[in-house]
Amino acid sequence: MLQAGTIADHPAWPLFQQMGEQLVRHGGPPLYEQVREAVRAAIAAGKLKPGEQVPTQRDLSARWGIGEVTIRRAFQELAREGQLVARTGSGTVVREGSADPTAATRTLTVGVAFADLADGYPFMRPLLEGLRDTPRFVAVRFFDLPADGQQHEPPRHSPSLIGLDGLVMMSPVNLSLLAAARQKLLPCVLLFSDIADGYSRCVVIDYARGVQQTIKHLKLRGARKIALVTAGPLRFSTGQLVDAYHDALELHGLRRNDSWLIHAGYEEAEGYRATKQLLAGKQKPDAILFASDYQARGGLLAAHDLSVRVPKDLRIVGAGRHLGPDGWSVPLTSIDLRVNEAGRLARSAIEQALLGETAGPYRLSVPSQLVEGRTS
Repeated sequence: MLQAGTIADHPAWPLFQQMGEQLVRHGGPPLYEQVREAVRAAIAAGKLKPGEQVPTQRDLSARWGIGEVTIRRAFQELAREGQLVARTGSGTVVREGSADPTAATRTLTVGVAFADLADGYPFMRPLLEGLRDTPRFVAVRFFDLPADGQQHEPPRHSPSLIGLDGLVMMSPVNLSLLAAARQKLLPCVLLFSDIADGYSRCVVIDYARGVQQTIKHLKLRGARKIALVTAGPLRFSTGQLVDAYHDALELHGLRRNDSWLIHAGYEEAEGYRATKQLLAGKQKPDAILFASDYQARGGLLAAHDLSVRVPKDLRIVGAGRHLGPDGWSVPLTSIDLRVNEAGRLARSAIEQALLGETAGPYRLSVPSQLVEGRTS
């Protein structure tokens, strides 16, 4: 058994030192729960190997500055779960076979971070469907945080990442949260974003294919003045969509007009506002591509209020395939962004990281696809 004062020489001490630094002393979950979840996660991820000795409760109490009773309670619960076992003469060790049997079946807890939870709602349902497309239970914890550059004052608190198996971050990225996840060695997947930091996995939507198909489809039906209503400029996905739109216009020999590009939120009201703005201009578009189906539905309402006929006078295409058969009386033409597949890939990347599988591409791309309806 380790003697007091020798903990710094313990092979697992760097890992336990990191656990101690992650403990939320005020305002967080009970400390014994934090200790239990941190050790459990380390075992599941293979950072603590079967048969490996853990530091003594006395040493951890002294180094972490928390009560020995707190650590004892956490270790006792882990022992009842079969994660740890006390052995005479060798202290507490990770139980043989403790990591493998439950690694693929236990609850997977995933954090999902948004810069604006309300603005990201169109993609919530398919994202959750993808994350949960597995026999195991997936619990989700949401973080609604401003992106870097949107904060007008220093953050008042940093969200606790304790108990998470992985983090999925939507665009735009909060770099402070990303750095905290990396420091804690927490598997992190950037969704709709692409940061080549050699650590985070990235899952992006390939807008090019769907947008190319859309512009070709609209041109074949006589459209020549095609507008784009996209999301806010801070989103990585906005740049991807705008680039795909410009490339497609050039490929098909169609004129580009800066007044036909409008940034708006994903909501129906934003699509309504943007459509009225476009149709009030001197050079009115004859087709509009929207960044979400909800925007497109707002565009349909605006066209109706202005007595503009769809698709005869104005052709409309949404994105995301969010609206089911009851979403609108006329089936909406939409680009299927396959967000559910992006969610599935994000969950799979987290599971692979927890199993120590670090090989493979750090950037995964999901191709989009035009689905024709009756609004174009």
